[in-house]
Amino acid sequence: MDTSSVIDIHFPVLHQYWMDSGLLGFYFLAKDIYRSYPEIEFLPDETGIHLRGSRTDLEIFLRKVYEELMM
Repeated sequence: MDTSSVIDIHFPVLHQYWMDSGLLGFYFLAKDIYRSYPEIEFLPDETGIHLRGSRTDLEIFLRKVYEELMM
């Protein structure tokens, strides 16, 4: 991965019940899917979920998570 094209995305914990429930749902879907995408860094911690990768890889990964949600 070219480091000049690396994107960091942070989905923060907001301490608001509905928003954090959505973040937890995203975590449970994404934690299994990211294993198929070694070029993506998936780093959950107490502040939220951090994603790192190229724009193309992140777009593909997030689209796959969305498709899993819609199943």
